Amino acid sequence: MKILHTSDWHLGHSLYNHDRTEEQASMLEQMANLVHKEKPDAFLLSGDVFHTDQPSAAVQRMLADALVAIHNAHPAMTIVCTAGNHDSASRHEVFRLPWLSLNVHSIGQLSKDNPERHIISIPGKGFVVAVPYCYERNIPEGFFQQLLDRVQELNTLHLPVIMMAHTTMENSDLKGHDFKRSFTTGGIETMSISQTGRGYDYLALGHIHHAQWVKGGNHRVRYSGSPLPVSFDEECEHRQHRCPRRRTRLAYHFHRESAPAGEPSINRFCPMGESKGAAEGLPQRYSCLHPTEHQAPGFPAPNGSG
Repeated sequence: MKILHTSDWHLGHSLYNHDRTEEQASMLEQMANLVHKEKPDAFLLSGDVFHTDQPSAAVQRMLADALVAIHNAHPAMTIVCTAGNHDSASRHEVFRLPWLSLNVHSIGQLSKDNPERHIISIPGKGFVVAVPYCYERNIPEGFFQQLLDRVQELNTLHLPVIMMAHTTMENSDLKGHDFKRSFTTGGIETMSISQTGRGYDYLALGHIHHAQWVKGGNHRVRYSGSPLPVSFDEECEHRQHRCPRRRTRLAYHFHRESAPAGEPSINRFCPMGESKGAAEGLPQRYSCLHPTEHQAPGFPAPNGSG
């Protein structure tokens, strides 16, 4: 099964009152183009679709238009979208049934009474177990394993099994996340890989914006990372006078015997930069923010801080 894994779009986000609609629209267009090129069997969006649980009508329309475009890019593909901690769980559920007509599965709330609702079969290809964000203490003990055990019963052809979750995983690199304590990051308690059960071939994670394989996950547990930075802190690897494009924010993979096929990039429509020093040196230090053929003018961090 070929998948395209993404997360943390944070649609509607603004940065220091800078409107990012054009950036986000460019990113969504590239997503649709990537689907058209790669033709995955499943498109996985692992939470934090919106930046706030009350997105404007325009931002909701942006998502709806994007999902229709992504579907039209490869109509045979299954789209699975789960809610993150920034999203409204109920908002994800409102249009759940109409979205199914486009093979879009929107999972916003944890269904304790009907756990099979989280299991999505992709005929002849595999299974997706879609778990949205939920306060960890409200997740029934053994819930992940319960789902995986049921998939094992259904999976008579031994097809690949993909699990989706939006959480902070132990041993992950928290680069770019300021609000972290010993057991939480971004308000989400840390989970261990063992808590997600056994029996999946790939765990498609959202929440951490730095793309990475999670240590101890045997190259099966991955954060796709965010396609666009949400703060200047996420640019820590680029805090230099020149600002290379941010890359590698998607990952697509094949069957369990295969290595990852690749990590296609999303080109940055509007670059970001940070520089500290005397005001007279700003033009030279921000030369990297000048627009190119494929980019709009960039913007710096005010006062040289994120």
